[in-house]
Amino acid sequence: ATCLSIVIIFSLITEIFGLSPTLGAFIGGVLFAESKHHDAISKSIAPVRGLLFSAFFLVVGFSVDLSILSSHPFSFFGTLLLLLLIKSGIIGVLSHKLGFSVLESLRCGLLNAQSGEFSLVILETSYRLGLMKLDVKRFLMTLVASSMAVTPFLDNVGFRI
Repeated sequence: ATCLSIVIIFSLITEIFGLSPTLGAFIGGVLFAESKHHDAISKSIAPVRGLLFSAFFLVVGFSVDLSILSSHPFSFFGTLLLLLLIKSGIIGVLSHKLGFSVLESLRCGLLNAQSGEFSLVILETSYRLGLMKLDVKRFLMTLVASSMAVTPFLDNVGFRI
């Protein structure tokens, strides 16, 4: 209960300052991760971890705007493909330079090609600060969620290679 209260307080504080409450929750979580009580906190939330992950993915799912897929299919899927190719290429090359084999580097690139969860926080904060329009935010939120959704497929491709 204390952990949840602190996360909620951080969320409220960031919202008061015009930032995303998700950013506040993230900051609260980072504080717990770096504390000496990390192991005790991990054990206490273990029974509800699945519920927390489900809630996160439910929120991500609500950010997806399927009308974008039908109204801008070429730009959407082209941008998604470009994101996955560029990110997997960079990570694959860096992995190979760090001593991984070509196949390991390829799989590493494919597994990390998606845009991360923190992108959702950055996009929401950017929108709240007036740095982007709503239609751009919807497009990018759908892009991030879609890139996360194709990760199991990319993992399967990497495993087969």
